[in-house]
Amino acid sequence: MSIEKMFLIPTVGNRISELQKMLLSMQRYKKGWKFVIIAQAYSNSEKMELSDFVKTIGLDADIVFLKDGVGPARARRVAISSFDADAWIGLDDDMIITPETDYNKMVDIIMDRKDIGLLSSNWARTAELVKERGTKEKLVKQPIVYTGGGLAFRRDFVEMFLEKSPDELWLFDNIAWSLTSYLNGYENYRYLGSICVHKACTKGGRREWVYQGSRVLPDKAFINVRPASNNKRELELGNCWHICDSSDLTEKAKQIHKEAKERLTAK
Repeated sequence: MSIEKMFLIPTVGNRISELQKMLLSMQRYKKGWKFVIIAQAYSNSEKMELSDFVKTIGLDADIVFLKDGVGPARARRVAISSFDADAWIGLDDDMIITPETDYNKMVDIIMDRKDIGLLSSNWARTAELVKERGTKEKLVKQPIVYTGGGLAFRRDFVEMFLEKSPDELWLFDNIAWSLTSYLNGYENYRYLGSICVHKACTKGGRREWVYQGSRVLPDKAFINVRPASNNKRELELGNCWHICDSSDLTEKAKQIHKEAKERLTAK
C-alpha cells in the first residue's frame, strides 16, 4: 500500500526568489510527493510568476494564495485543514535541499513509530557546514523541536492538532506545535540522518511579520517564556521573547505529558 506524502511550504511575497531556489533543489522529490504552498501577501504578478514557475519545473503542487500575511502557524493550519496526506514534511522557504537530505527515510520512521508526534531533521546555514556536520543514523528525544531541516508528522497528529490547538497568531509556531504534541502524549524527536541548508532568520518572511503586530505567546502554565531585550521594534509590540526550549517545560506540563502518554499507549 502506497503512502501519500505531502510537503507543506508557507511563504510570503518578499521571499519568492528564495522559494524558487528551494523548489529547484527538490527535483528528486517530484515523483511520489505532492506539494502544498501557502503563499501570503502575493501581488497579482507574483501569483502568476509562482504558478508558471511551478508548472515549468513539473511539481505536483497546489498553491493557496492568502491575501494577507498570517504568519507561519496559521499558514500551516490552512494547509493541514484543506489537504490530506498520510505523512507530511513541513518546510520553510529559505531552505536548500542537498544530497544529504532524506525525507523518505523520515517518513519511514514516523510511519513505523506511532509514538512519535513530530520528527525534526538537522540543518546548517551553508552547504559547506552541511557536509562538515554530515549525517548519522540516530534519533534524539527532544520534547520541543523546531522545523530545522524539515518537520515530519502523520495524519493522526494532524487530526489531534486541529482538535486540541487553538487557531492563534502564535509568535513561535514551532513551540505551539511541539507543546500540543507533548501535552497529548506524543514523543518528539530529532533525526540526525537527514540534513539540509536552512538560512534561518533572514530578512522578510517571519521576521517582517513579527514587526506588524502583537503575537500570541504559549501558555505559561506549561512552558516558561523568558523576556529578551535585543530588538526595539519587537519590544514595542510585546514580541521580544527568547524562543522556548525543552528546559523551559514546567512540572505541570511534564505531568500532563506522562498521563496523556499512558492513555495514548493504552489505545
